[in-house]
Amino acid sequence: MIHYWALALLGLLAIAAVMAISDLVRSANEGLIRWTSTLAIIGFAVQAVQSLMIQDHTPRLAAGYVQADPSAQAALEVMGPRGLDPELWMVLGAVGLWVLVVNWLALRGGQLPTGLTYVGLALGIAYALTVAGVVLQFPILSAITAGLAGVILAPIWYIWTGLVLRRMSTEAS
Repeated sequence: MIHYWALALLGLLAIAAVMAISDLVRSANEGLIRWTSTLAIIGFAVQAVQSLMIQDHTPRLAAGYVQADPSAQAALEVMGPRGLDPELWMVLGAVGLWVLVVNWLALRGGQLPTGLTYVGLALGIAYALTVAGVVLQFPILSAITAGLAGVILAPIWYIWTGLVLRRMSTEAS
């Protein structure tokens, strides 16, 4: 339950990050940034809502499973908890597209450190490969890339980007 509450909170906080990070490169291609940042905001909102739904539905499914007959248990096992975005098109696909665009534009324009943009590009690719693994039903690919993105690349990219934004804000003051 804590895991899903944390994902919901991170999704909501990430919406603020999308707006701040997008402002860095908005002048490079305003239309593309507006479109991809809107997609990312929707993706993070879906993540938040989906996480809250799953944390609510999972205990109910578990309680129903325990009380159900074997045929109903088999049906519940096949169904499992359902989310708004089972193939992760919005949660990772839309967000990954935004991450790729932001880092590509920042790399071209020099708004972010080069190393950070490469981490961001790798993160966007990992998000896309995770979606591909889910859609193509290739669980090894989705597990490896989701782990790489969620455990290594995303924390590095978001924290480092936050530090860069904070430094820029301090220097501007």
